[in-house]
Amino acid sequence: MATPPTLHDAVATELNPRPEELTKTTHPHHTEKAYGVCYTEGSQGAIGCAYQPRRSVQLRAWGKIQATTYFIVSLNRSRYPWRQLAGHPDSFVKAKSAKWILKLSSATERAALNAATKDPALRGVVVRFDGTTEVDAEEYLVLRNMLFGNRSPNILDVKLGQRTYNALDSDAAGHDTPRLDLLHKMIKIDPAEPTKMEQEVGVTKRRYMQYRESRTTSAVYGFRVDAMHVDGGDKDLFSKYIHSDLIESAKACLRLGCRNDMGIRDKIVAELENIDACLRKSHFFMHHEVVGSSILHVVSDDGEVNCKLLDFGKTVPSRTTLTHELDVSCLTTRSQEDGYLIGLRALITTWESL
Repeated sequence: MATPPTLHDAVATELNPRPEELTKTTHPHHTEKAYGVCYTEGSQGAIGCAYQPRRSVQLRAWGKIQATTYFIVSLNRSRYPWRQLAGHPDSFVKAKSAKWILKLSSATERAALNAATKDPALRGVVVRFDGTTEVDAEEYLVLRNMLFGNRSPNILDVKLGQRTYNALDSDAAGHDTPRLDLLHKMIKIDPAEPTKMEQEVGVTKRRYMQYRESRTTSAVYGFRVDAMHVDGGDKDLFSKYIHSDLIESAKACLRLGCRNDMGIRDKIVAELENIDACLRKSHFFMHHEVVGSSILHVVSDDGEVNCKLLDFGKTVPSRTTLTHELDVSCLTTRSQEDGYLIGLRALITTWESL
């Protein structure tokens, strides 16, 4: 079995030397430089940037690991580099204030954030949302930078739910059309997986998505470590497609994330238990299919913990009230039950087992 790749002190981080409040009309990102390590496989997370003086940016040259690609992105010159741990590189720009980050808006995510932040039950557990702004004729979501004020935080982006695609996507034209590009993606993960017929005509989107989930902890446990950064030295980096014992690999990531400090672990468990309690009281949560959403774990320099819900780009209203506790594998393909709470409880249990 392949050994996970190593990220060698991969990226330095961004500092705005004179933080100011966000100005809706002025965005100096055009003259800034940005470095980042990005996950491109299904990740849309607004991670933000931490703060420390500029240092050399080093990335071990191992390129692609299965379907996950890591790469450096850069804009123009400035005094400080920027770290983007997850998300599509063209989806984020810097706000004038380092307290905020701008994420390219979509109608789905804007509507979900508006509804979630107005739900009293979710107050304090959803990433802060301060409306939208326009940059170069495009609309961006104004989101709180969860790493503000930290020089060397540990970061875990954990995706929740047993399903990473919307149930009603099967109604979309072309969803069940065999595609050669998806066949090639599947072969990169496991050349023996496609059937003889699929090798000839291609793989449908539903088949590919179900297969991809079966290769991670998502399908059984309802969560997966989607991205992480651990400060200081060489650290094993989780790759969600290459381990034979996925849950043990996830545990290894969680141990790194909490610095193997059981006091920090207990703080994380308390934050997640609070999120669980809030979600169970939330009208928004019970009436939305929550797919591809993350809980971002940030462990600060002094060991404080901050966990918030983010990534609502696939969160859509449901046709019926959802429990989020039904095993997706036992349901019809059109059920909007997503197994979110199954994943949250499994994540809490996994933290507790460390």
